[in-house]
Amino acid sequence: MKKFIALCVAIFVMASLSLRAENFDYGIGLATKNQENKLLYSEQNIEQLKDLIERMQSNKTTYTEKDVEGLARAGAPAIRAILVPIINLFGTLESILQTTSTTPSAENQNSGGSSSSSSIIYQLINPAIRLATGREVINIDAEELYNMIQSGQELQLIDVRTTNEWEQLRVSGAINIPMQGVNRALQDGTIKPSIPIVYICQTGVRAYMTALLTLTYNEFSNTPVYNLEGGTVAWAEAGLPTEGEQGTLSTERGIGTN
Repeated sequence: MKKFIALCVAIFVMASLSLRAENFDYGIGLATKNQENKLLYSEQNIEQLKDLIERMQSNKTTYTEKDVEGLARAGAPAIRAILVPIINLFGTLESILQTTSTTPSAENQNSGGSSSSSSIIYQLINPAIRLATGREVINIDAEELYNMIQSGQELQLIDVRTTNEWEQLRVSGAINIPMQGVNRALQDGTIKPSIPIVYICQTGVRAYMTALLTLTYNEFSNTPVYNLEGGTVAWAEAGLPTEGEQGTLSTERGIGTN
């Protein structure tokens, strides 16, 4: 059984690094459509995007300003076409790793930003979204989130970890939408553009990815999108209220009491 799990992990790690060619083809198609509509893309720009994608698929780990500008010029939908499979594969890998307590979390493995997938997120996707949309994810710490909740501000607290993780321990009041399901939830109205969103995970990596995804949708262009830095680990260490099978870790402060 352990050998089977190790094999699955290896397969998904390789997949997360190489990504899926059809998604990149879709991104190029969007850029081509922009060119046909005489928008931002020229034939040379499309060739640059193709070159960038080839280097991404060859596990390139550093990206230049030219790479970022080229991807941003493709527009938010093309960026989303690349980001969604990364999120899906990362989330699937996390689910597999949860089957054994001796295997490190994929989130912890990527928190340092040193892997190929992390390089794509932090060095390429994030600045490209910022350039394409003029927006950034708002990072907040545990105390800031607690104070926002205490003030009575309406928030969507969305925990993007696996259901098992959410059942064990969660920020009080957070609902569970595993990261693979966030894209659909953004489209079907489960996540509402009219209410500020706070994404939560174990340490902040998965939540940051899904927060970036949200910024690629025009429907959420006026929605504040937050990432809880340090995730549930930082929240629990701060002695803030939690729910789950592990019980309430803090009785010092409660949600909704001053």
